[in-house]
Amino acid sequence: MKEFTAAIIGGGPAGSVCGMLLARAGISTVIIESSERMRWKIGEGLPPVAKPLLRKLGLWERFLSDGHLVSYGNTSAWGSADLVDHSFVFDPNGNGWHLDRCKFDEMLLTAAVEGGAVLQRGTTVTSWSQAAADHWSLVFTGRTGEQARIGARFVVDATGRKRWFARRQGAKEAAHDSLVGWVALLSKEDRTADNDSLTLVEAVEEGWWYLALIPGGKVVAAFMSDPDLGWAKRITKAGIWMDLLKRTTHVRRRVERFGYQIEIGPRMIQANSSYLNPATGRYWLAAGDAAAAFDPLSSQGTLNAMETGMQGALAIEQCLQGRRDALKEYGLKIGEALGSYVVNKQFYYREEGRWPESLFWLRRTHPQFQHGYGGSDVTTR
Repeated sequence: MKEFTAAIIGGGPAGSVCGMLLARAGISTVIIESSERMRWKIGEGLPPVAKPLLRKLGLWERFLSDGHLVSYGNTSAWGSADLVDHSFVFDPNGNGWHLDRCKFDEMLLTAAVEGGAVLQRGTTVTSWSQAAADHWSLVFTGRTGEQARIGARFVVDATGRKRWFARRQGAKEAAHDSLVGWVALLSKEDRTADNDSLTLVEAVEEGWWYLALIPGGKVVAAFMSDPDLGWAKRITKAGIWMDLLKRTTHVRRRVERFGYQIEIGPRMIQANSSYLNPATGRYWLAAGDAAAAFDPLSSQGTLNAMETGMQGALAIEQCLQGRRDALKEYGLKIGEALGSYVVNKQFYYREEGRWPESLFWLRRTHPQFQHGYGGSDVTTR
């Protein structure tokens, strides 16, 4: 059985950044990633504030060379039927980006391996045990059924909203809402005509839409709403999803103007505001969406994953140096960031008041309508 100081379950941005920094610090680290190659996923927006973080990680020049699409802001019909532009022109870090997520995630994972992390790819952790307080034993299984076992002192749960490891340690998932997204990748024959890299957001009576151009001349389009509303169960059918899109104003005009058609999807994804309580335990911690997952309206998901991956690596390093309270401090930072996020989320949702009888919007503006769906009375499981 191979022994490591840290075992990271999940090779997305949180796991990769955490593994990269631990390995660079000389801490033996293994990253266990279930996919054999990165696949398209939602989460293409990266705000300008990511620039200093990428510089700090030593990845800025590599990031620029990968050809991600520059974004100069967003435009939204929110609280009004008219589009209002919100530019990054006054942001001290300049522009943001619409990512090629496959390329971006691969860059981070490759950097972790180059830093010295061991990568177990195409494998899934299937069981665990803890022989001592500071020693974990993990069994992972490959695609063809072969199994292997490793030992580790620390475990990092970077499994996203699944929170696979942390929930098995007794941590509870708490949700502020039940938001889901029905997401599709759209493409067209002419890949040169659409050069609008502003993120388009449009509120509608049943929820809200967003559309974002990504590298390769394709767009990601998503409809966000609650899964318990009457029509929601049928929306994974492409025809029904397109019918809802045609009821929009600005998203429809963009899709029809350039002749976009569905290439992948629509598929349903979890998009609610949720967190883990606690986000740390004895010799383990959660990072990225596993620790706290944000509403896509914030465009903070990928950034939060990288930041918590970095903070988690620092916490483990400090523990190894004798700082017994380092994991607890990490958990407190997660809580502080979540508190600020919730305040901002509530502010933006309350800016939309055009549909006072819509259950979707009532749930986000009137506390008495939030019971039973994960509103102000946080649901746990």
